[in-house]
Amino acid sequence: VVATGNVVYTSPQTRIAAEKLEFNNSTKLATFYSATGSTYLGEKVDKSFFGTQEPDALFYGEKVEKVGPKRYKITRGGFTSCVQPTPRWELVSSTSTVELDEYAILTNTVLKVKGVPMFYLPIMYYPIQGDDRATGFLLPTYGSSIVRGQSISNAFFWAIDRSQDATIFHDWFTKSGQGVGAEYRYVAGPGSQGNFSTYYLDQKSASYSTNAGTVTTPAQTNYEVRGNVAQVLPAGLRARGNVDYFSSVITRATFNQNPYDWSSRTRSLRGNLAGAWGRQSMSVSYDTTELFY
Repeated sequence: VVATGNVVYTSPQTRIAAEKLEFNNSTKLATFYSATGSTYLGEKVDKSFFGTQEPDALFYGEKVEKVGPKRYKITRGGFTSCVQPTPRWELVSSTSTVELDEYAILTNTVLKVKGVPMFYLPIMYYPIQGDDRATGFLLPTYGSSIVRGQSISNAFFWAIDRSQDATIFHDWFTKSGQGVGAEYRYVAGPGSQGNFSTYYLDQKSASYSTNAGTVTTPAQTNYEVRGNVAQVLPAGLRARGNVDYFSSVITRATFNQNPYDWSSRTRSLRGNLAGAWGRQSMSVSYDTTELFY
């Protein structure tokens, strides 16, 4: 079937409008020219992320080909999940292969924020899985500051299974050295979950100017450990723990951008073990807190 004019194709998940359509009745495959479309992301997506609008992914291209039951190929086009007239973000590429509920592979990709080109990648793998979790590299982050100099941050996310995941990240600073860290999260069952994070900074000697003059920081190594855990144990016991520990309050105040982190003056370690058996109960706690002036 060949159709021209205002051609509209609909399916349970997808709607495409185009100037021309070539459709194969036997294979159910099609090619759309000068096309725009949308695909529904599912009921489980929180509509508040889309301004209470329907959670759709919007796409367009000079040519959109349906090459499989759930696979589309887009030539010289782009896609976004923002429904605003000028999307908050948009990925534009020369070619894109989209497997619904799985992934999108894009070549010669430009990330646009409010219509402004921000980042270029020769090839990009973008997960669009139904559970919103996929193993892979996260988008790199670039920054600049007086203390750290130019910085590039990279991270790798590992979706271990439905109940646990981990993130490994690396920071490179032109003035201050390098940092590596990791975060682990798990849910073992009702009332049993935890998250742990650690960061290690190999800091080199550096000088920078302030209103008070030139400041020189010595070469040193510092670390930071954080964690929260709640665990149900056998024999009616329950354990809880919390750690927020760092080796240098100066380094934490200098390198963190979160207001809570750079203004915090305490490091602490807390633990509790409690149990109840009929009318009998027991609780043992340990708590240490250090305050820096």
